Amino acid sequence: MSKLSEHFHDYEFVCPCCNGGIVSEILVLKLQQLRDTINKPIKVTSGYRCPVENKKVGGAKNSAHLLGEGADIYCKDIDIYKLAGRADLIFSRIGIYPDNHFIHVDIKRPNPSKFWVRHNGKYKYFKPPYNHYDDVYDYLLRNKLL
Repeated sequence: MSKLSEHFHDYEFVCPCCNGGIVSEILVLKLQQLRDTINKPIKVTSGYRCPVENKKVGGAKNSAHLLGEGADIYCKDIDIYKLAGRADLIFSRIGIYPDNHFIHVDIKRPNPSKFWVRHNGKYKYFKPPYNHYDDVYDYLLRNKLL
């Protein structure tokens, strides 16, 4: 067990399928930055995924998890929408999964978008002009998706 930062350890990013794992130092630094910003513990529910695990959980073919550049997280003391708002200035992509009570954060280039929401099994991708989380949150409120 190795400490990767003040609050994150390597075992949090290990694939449950094969116990293998890689994790980007940049991802860990950004997770630590988010942790420091909210001043509350963050739980990593999924870090690195091997191709077998990624397919098993229905991950995207080009998932950031395959490269150790993405993580699914939650904080028991903070609503996922507020957590996503705090993550906006730190991460390049954020996915919100209200049905599962977590957000996905990663450091890949936004493609097809910076933000997405998976609700009732359907994905909604937010492309410009939705460049900031406040724009996405307003859209979710207006369309009663919260």
